[in-house]
Amino acid sequence: MPQQDYIDQELNRHHNKVKRMRARQTRHERLERLENMADLMARMQFIDAYIRDCESVMRADFGFASYHLFWQVIDNHPRMNHVAYLAQLVAIAHNVVPEDARRIYNKLPVSHREALNARIQQEIADATKAREQA
Repeated sequence: MPQQDYIDQELNRHHNKVKRMRARQTRHERLERLENMADLMARMQFIDAYIRDCESVMRADFGFASYHLFWQVIDNHPRMNHVAYLAQLVAIAHNVVPEDARRIYNKLPVSHREALNARIQQEIADATKAREQA
């Protein structure tokens, strides 16, 4: 399979996953959504655990599509909020839609959000530097 076909296939799979997550309607699916949100909130509260998730996206441990989308944004959109975008990809990896992830993030104390953002920015900078040297 040519490389672009593989990339397109993985991106379609990723986008379909997000569509399915947004379309959750049954009671069981809504309960699952709340559980996933609680799990993500717990990970965000422990910065080291959340940073490991960010690193996993940047290394493709959560799948090629998230990895590809993240580095595409880093390479092509320097003015975009990379921290927020990475957080969205981490949320999707934990089966939480970006809108819910934002609500979870906003519930954190301001000092914790600032510390979390600083660590994520540092991880992005380190990963970008390592990628350029490779």
